Amino acid sequence: MFDNQVYGVAHGLLMGYREAMWVQALSLFDEVRHMDPETAPAFYNALTDMLWHFGQRRGAQLVVLEGKRCRVWDSVWSDSCLDLHLMSSGAARAMVHAWLLNIRSIVYEGRELPKLLRILTGWGKHSKVVGDGALRRAIEGLLTGLGAPFQLAKCNIGRFVSTGSVVAAWLRESSTLKVLVLEDDRSHPASGGILKIPDLQTLAL
Repeated sequence: MFDNQVYGVAHGLLMGYREAMWVQALSLFDEVRHMDPETAPAFYNALTDMLWHFGQRRGAQLVVLEGKRCRVWDSVWSDSCLDLHLMSSGAARAMVHAWLLNIRSIVYEGRELPKLLRILTGWGKHSKVVGDGALRRAIEGLLTGLGAPFQLAKCNIGRFVSTGSVVAAWLRESSTLKVLVLEDDRSHPASGGILKIPDLQTLAL
């Protein structure tokens, strides 16, 4: 029964967002949150990787935000730091977009960002080739593609850093919002291609 529910939700999200399907997904996530601390993150990581791989990137972001709300990953983000250590490549990339949108809202509220911003990926300690972290490379490629002004820290290759003032200036550029907002390759006709992402400001940090 549980397997059928998983397959149904995964297929539904691949087909594009629908409100009825999201209600089913939330029911499934409620069951997953009661699983052991290793199984729940693995489930969210696998689901978001699949969605990201098949181009359903807005859906992937919706899933990781729900995972964050349920505290599937401990200490995922604050205004100054995004910790991606326990996340898969797809989940981490979706979360980077969400985090940058969140700090963009801080900028547009007229508040100052922390002096130093950090994105933590780990440096590949557990990779087949030590130091060749797949997650670090994926996030580096994402940040480069976005034009985000983050650089590898000189003392830690598993950490991307930037100053709050530089990131704030980038977030104010007119072209930045367009690259941060994720879209699905496939949208369900009934949704009109519109997916409502939860208000990032209401999520518990």
